[in-house]
Amino acid sequence: MLNTWGAERLAKFPDAPTLKELGLDLVQNSPFGIGAPKGTPPAVVKRLHDAFKQAMEHESYITALKRYDMVPMYMSSAAYLKFAQETFAREKALVEKLGLAKPT
Repeated sequence: MLNTWGAERLAKFPDAPTLKELGLDLVQNSPFGIGAPKGTPPAVVKRLHDAFKQAMEHESYITALKRYDMVPMYMSSAAYLKFAQETFAREKALVEKLGLAKPT
């Protein structure tokens, strides 16, 4: 293992530095999320959120993530929305900068 892309080193590979430790200002996480159509009633959004969070806290989920050297990454609905919007904007800019965007 040459490096990891998360914010912190992985317990399974304690000697593998993060990209940040190697001088690259990059952290790439792979959170899971669910979405609902715009205008979904807040009570339904809360119910989905609570069920998803409860599932993330289940031992079988945590065990499955460990199998693939992943760490749980919980975000509230608002935090996940912000994360998704920022990631989309950053990656869109990169695709355009590299000339990989399809003309519209």
